[in-house]
Amino acid sequence: MQLSPALGSLVNLRWLSARFNSISYIPSSLQRCENLKEIFLDHNTIEEFPRSFFIPHLESLSVRSNRLKHSPMMLSKMTRLATVDLEGNALQYFPVDALKSLTKYVVILSSCTFSNANFMFY
Repeated sequence: MQLSPALGSLVNLRWLSARFNSISYIPSSLQRCENLKEIFLDHNTIEEFPRSFFIPHLESLSVRSNRLKHSPMMLSKMTRLATVDLEGNALQYFPVDALKSLTKYVVILSSCTFSNANFMFY
């Protein structure tokens, strides 16, 4: 199952919850929802984010228990982001440097099976 690319036309959407839906893909059109503040896509089968995933007003991103191997590359650009929940994914890498530009954040990485755990938090 996939989220419909038509979601991108909902420019005033502020909250999206699609938990437990066997979603395997996040359409890049979701980025057009510039007013989106919270996304909950827990317990799906998502393996990756669109390459340039960026939503300027996003404050909370929860993608617990998916099949992610990498976190979104654009985390550092989403300066309003306060919570990133990646619990229960098979992350191979987490770009800690991406968090340096954020002033207030919580990152949940419990139950992640890192294949390369070379990261440090300051």
